Amino acid sequence: MNVGLDFGRQTQREDGYYLLPIEVRIPIGRLVLVPREKVRAASVRFFVAAMDADGNKSEVQQARIPIQVPEGEIATARQKYYVYSVSLLMRRGDHRVAVGVRDDLASASSFFAKGVRVGG
Repeated sequence: MNVGLDFGRQTQREDGYYLLPIEVRIPIGRLVLVPREKVRAASVRFFVAAMDADGNKSEVQQARIPIQVPEGEIATARQKYYVYSVSLLMRRGDHRVAVGVRDDLASASSFFAKGVRVGG
């Protein structure tokens, strides 16, 4: 599906944990968009989990992403990305963040992982 992942600027909380913003770029042209009243809609699910250098793993988090494109903007939207943003609560250290995106209507999925150093 050619999904992309970028990490934002980390911020440390008072309790010593860090908030790590992530942005997932989903190519709209790769999604199945079903006609609805005045829009086309996709049924997309997002999954994320992290593992630190010691092998400690987070729970897999899941969210539905409601993507709707106005009928008159379909042609231009197919050339663009839908950006989904979320922040992860993490400890200091090296981590591997795994992300999955599933287009439920197309039964298509994209899963990948990317390394990040949290806290310096």
